[in-house]
Amino acid sequence: MSLRSLSTSIFSTALLLTMVLSLSPTVYAGDGDAGQAGEFLRYGVSVRSLGMGRAYVGAAADAAGLYYNSAGLVRLPNKYSAYFMGFKPLMESNYYFFSTALARPDSMAVGWKGFFFGPEAAWGVAAVHVNTGEFEYRDADDQLLDADFSMYQQAAMLAFAREFSGSSGILGLGLNLKIIRQGVSDADASLENSDVGFGLDFGAQLQMINPPVIKGLTSAPLIGPFFKLKHLLPLRLGLNIQNLVAPKVGFGQEAEEYPTTLRVGGSYFFDRPKLVERLGLFETSRVTLVSDLEKVFADERRARWYTGVELEGRINDISLMFPRLGYNSSDGPGRFSYGFGLKWAFENMTLQFDFAHGFHPVLDNDPRISLTLTYGGKRDAKYFVRNSQPATSLSRRSTMLHVVSDYPAHWKEIEVAATELQSSLDTANRKRYLDLVGGPSRARYLARQAIEAFQRGDRSAAQEMALLAVEEYQGVVSDAPHIMRDNDYLLYGQCEMISAATDGGKAQDAWRRATAVF
Repeated sequence: MSLRSLSTSIFSTALLLTMVLSLSPTVYAGDGDAGQAGEFLRYGVSVRSLGMGRAYVGAAADAAGLYYNSAGLVRLPNKYSAYFMGFKPLMESNYYFFSTALARPDSMAVGWKGFFFGPEAAWGVAAVHVNTGEFEYRDADDQLLDADFSMYQQAAMLAFAREFSGSSGILGLGLNLKIIRQGVSDADASLENSDVGFGLDFGAQLQMINPPVIKGLTSAPLIGPFFKLKHLLPLRLGLNIQNLVAPKVGFGQEAEEYPTTLRVGGSYFFDRPKLVERLGLFETSRVTLVSDLEKVFADERRARWYTGVELEGRINDISLMFPRLGYNSSDGPGRFSYGFGLKWAFENMTLQFDFAHGFHPVLDNDPRISLTLTYGGKRDAKYFVRNSQPATSLSRRSTMLHVVSDYPAHWKEIEVAATELQSSLDTANRKRYLDLVGGPSRARYLARQAIEAFQRGDRSAAQEMALLAVEEYQGVVSDAPHIMRDNDYLLYGQCEMISAATDGGKAQDAWRRATAVF
């Protein structure tokens, strides 16, 4: 049995065991918020997030994400997504969450339709339902009556998200309208009582590309390389204000106002980290870091910190997200969590299973599982290249910026986009785009600069550019020769000759030899 087949068998067995273990009833309290108005909306619904310490405001990009940050809906990997999670918070009580989302519905929509349903818009709906088990009903004399009763809390959500792109970056904004209902119900309706309230959440996500302040730091000594485009694009910053418009719900008593909560955070990923690649288990791999800081304004306690990490590796059509590790400082000494996920990829569809297990300092532990289905056309770099037409609401520059923002998932599309941006669409940031793709694109640019300098007799500039081009080409030939074109080898040879000519003083003879290859 091959190593990859053995790994797949182990992962499948772990999945089966986890599903069986997770069916046992659990006891759970929501991050020290029990008794606070709207605490059922703070239990957390994304099992991926729970495995990473409940941090998600910058990483949210799925149907469950509208709960954390509705702005992330625009970043869904496919046109449609559906998500389900259920667990038992306390004894006989039940908690269910379901959401579905639609990303970039109509690539050809323009005008007002384009604003709400075009290639930079997304919608999502979700429902939360929490109910207790049956309780005995007694009168004022503590006499047991025939009727039992239960309590419930419910929320319905409608979210809209929109992206705005420019040379500085891509900004996603989202609004989440909530309808809250909670009450008491019984068999004969004698205790039936409920109340309804409305609320609004606001979310934002930012992916920086060429922001003026950050861009200016690229040339700073020591720290400059960290602000290059290839190091900036994996960073996504997020902000979410829950209950910006706070619901007020009371059912038979004075209505309680849900507290406003501010959460800020970010996510950062590393594709194909060398340490993971050396293990040789995965075809591709990614490490994602997440961290959030949260403040509940009605709570006098300190701000809460959430942080986590995830390793994702792909084996054939199966992606494994393991390990997921997290920590949050919501109560006392803090809490740790862990989890994993399995994702099966089919044509235009993926099915994902996630498991998370959290630890509570007093109550029993908290295992959870969820299922996610994404389907329909993929929303990736190829999508934007394919839909770059004058009739759409996306300008050519916006299209290419979206393609670049998917770096480094699709090399061919990224190279085309970066080349077009540096040559005509965003020439003010030419060097940043060339540094991003490196390889042949940057080498071609340097080679042409060397040839032009050689032709006008600037030997010093010609030598400098030629040496840089040769160095870039050597790296490509060593690491990825398959992306070299025939013309690249010709330019490579010309730069070698220019370098030799400017060193040895035989410029004219070298130039004749170099140009003879055309």
